[in-house]
Amino acid sequence: MLLNLGNPGVNIHITPMYKNYFVASTLLLGTIIGAGIFTLPQVFFRTGLLVGFTYLFVFGVLTAYIHLMYAEVILRTKEEHELAGYTEYYLGVPIGRIVKVTQVLGNAGTLIAYQILGSEFLRLIVPILPRHAESVLFWALGGVGVVFGVGIIAKGELFTNGFMFLIVIAMFIMGLPYLDVLAWHRAITEPFLPYGVVLYALVGQQAVREVISYLRKKKTPVRPMAFVFASFFSVLFCAIFVIATLLLYRGVEPSINVFGPLVSYFPVIGLLGGLLGFANMLDSAWTMGTYFKGVLVNDLRFHKVIAIFLTLIVPLFGSIFLRGKLLWLLGILGGVFAGFEILIILFLWRQARGSASLGGRTPDFSISFSPLFFWIFVLLFGTGLIYKLIHLNA
Repeated sequence: MLLNLGNPGVNIHITPMYKNYFVASTLLLGTIIGAGIFTLPQVFFRTGLLVGFTYLFVFGVLTAYIHLMYAEVILRTKEEHELAGYTEYYLGVPIGRIVKVTQVLGNAGTLIAYQILGSEFLRLIVPILPRHAESVLFWALGGVGVVFGVGIIAKGELFTNGFMFLIVIAMFIMGLPYLDVLAWHRAITEPFLPYGVVLYALVGQQAVREVISYLRKKKTPVRPMAFVFASFFSVLFCAIFVIATLLLYRGVEPSINVFGPLVSYFPVIGLLGGLLGFANMLDSAWTMGTYFKGVLVNDLRFHKVIAIFLTLIVPLFGSIFLRGKLLWLLGILGGVFAGFEILIILFLWRQARGSASLGGRTPDFSISFSPLFFWIFVLLFGTGLIYKLIHLNA
């Protein structure tokens, strides 16, 4: 592929291999960019940008390593599994069964988060709906994907994320005149508030297998590039989104539905952002709902009808009880469930490397990681998990 940038003497040659890495990285990026980012402006407003961005950049590096570690586990293992399957294979059946349960609970919580945010965005773009009708309508639209399958439409998540990035850039440019409203140094009264929320916003291990499958389909060697690129741009996207939102809110604490209040001052930005946010949540609800149903049927051996019923009923009733607690919910999903999965991936990677012949396959790449840093990772996420379990109501 050859690009000419307007100068006859300046051409950039993009090989198909690098194009494949770019496309593969968007698969992971599309999974990472989801419900979690919409809570970040409110969290960063409360803690101050200095604390918030410290969490964002540190967790950006750490989750990049976690994605690489999980990819290496998959590449080393001849048989194909999901996380629970790899856990049973390397760490034993009892721990694998625990992972199955935590994945079901975590995925259920994620479906509830999509239902809450999707309803908020739908209310924004269709304000004439009767009270609570937006929740029922979003739930019905999500249920269509779960029952009948909308795999082709769900791939539009990459499309909506691309347009969302353009909206965020426009927000940032429009907010530049209000740079003086940014507060980098706030009194640190909630130093642990960003922990679970930021972690939830940056993890995407569910898509690691999809990245590997895509590259293998294209007969392209799996390299760290795709995972690092996705992690870098997820941090960049979150950072720009947070700053742009805080600029346009002009010193007022943002709401969870960040685009709602913007309609009064920036109607085009508010409505387009709400529309794209709604599309993103619906795509994600379809994808996660289908995955959740599959886990219930294939891993927990539920009857298909019961699995569909639970997949439909969990987000609707869960959103009724947790509508005003989205920030708390995402903190639990990140600090407890994502944190636990990260600990599992750390020990999977260690076991897979320590028993090179157990997996039965030579990986396309292998990352170097000091034992000291490994145990620092374990201490960090283990401490975070314990803290969130002790402070479940925080």
